[in-house]
Amino acid sequence: MAYKEKVFNANVLTDLLSTYLTHRSGEREKYYQAEVVANKPQYKVVDGNLLQIDPMTGGIETLYSKPKEIKEPKFEDFPQMDKDGKPTGMTIKGVHTGTDKKIAGVPQGYEIAGKSTQYKPDDPRAEEKKIEQKNISAMVSEVARLRRLRDKDYDFETQYMITQGKQAPVFTAENKKQLDFYTSELSNRGFDIYGQEKKLDSSGASKVKKEDGSKLLQDLKNEFPAIGEGNDPPTEKDARYYFSKKGKSDFKKIVEEYEQKYPPGTYDPLTIDIEKSRFWLELEQKYLSKNLDSRLGSRYLMQYNFNIEDKFGRDGALNNPASPKAKKGSFWE
Repeated sequence: MAYKEKVFNANVLTDLLSTYLTHRSGEREKYYQAEVVANKPQYKVVDGNLLQIDPMTGGIETLYSKPKEIKEPKFEDFPQMDKDGKPTGMTIKGVHTGTDKKIAGVPQGYEIAGKSTQYKPDDPRAEEKKIEQKNISAMVSEVARLRRLRDKDYDFETQYMITQGKQAPVFTAENKKQLDFYTSELSNRGFDIYGQEKKLDSSGASKVKKEDGSKLLQDLKNEFPAIGEGNDPPTEKDARYYFSKKGKSDFKKIVEEYEQKYPPGTYDPLTIDIEKSRFWLELEQKYLSKNLDSRLGSRYLMQYNFNIEDKFGRDGALNNPASPKAKKGSFWE
């Protein structure tokens, strides 16, 4: 067998080197890509929030937050009541916050968000009714004046003037027309001559007669022994008011205020004095009931003056200590 001498082939070496380098390069690329993947941030969505997670440190960064849902506050109205359980017209608007503080006007867990007051709607006919009431009052006043003139039921001042020789007022035909007109107008509007929203019927007279016999009414007449019944006598309703706690209190207030201005025993109580009469009338309107059937205040004043005269005399006895009637005090006592 013939011996063949080995010959160095450079191409083979080149191929081997190229293969080796290519393999190494591929390995490096594989490890590089693995490293890139390993270091790439991770992303997750949790409850609508986008999170970025760093694989090297484990740190988490929020890239996007889910918009928070704003819940509408829970409001509730709480009408307020007084101590008797009646509505006051006030309403408190409460908002539920879960607070454990106890706040007046709202249940526990609520806080006050606002208050509102409900007012009674204005009556569209309020002004018209106001004018109508003034007209009714004026007509009632005129009817009372004309009836007293017709029945010769004169007040104390007029009676005194007559005793002094003055001519008594005369109820004329014109006065009668006026009385008939006002009485008719009141009746057409649903009022009686006293301004009450009812019409007098035929049973009214018998009712008054029946009341005349009552003990309470007789007690009232006994309160004014110096005053006759006249043509406008007090009724049972007047008697109930006069002897009631409120009636006694009202008359006491009148007397006390009257005596502050005109102390008894410092003037002649039977002398006509327009200023005193006007002041007493103002006190009547201020304190007494507006629904009396008779001129109870005027009767009281006349009896009051007679009692003052009997107790202090007519010469201002307090200014004359020698007088046996010079005793300081009040008719009310």
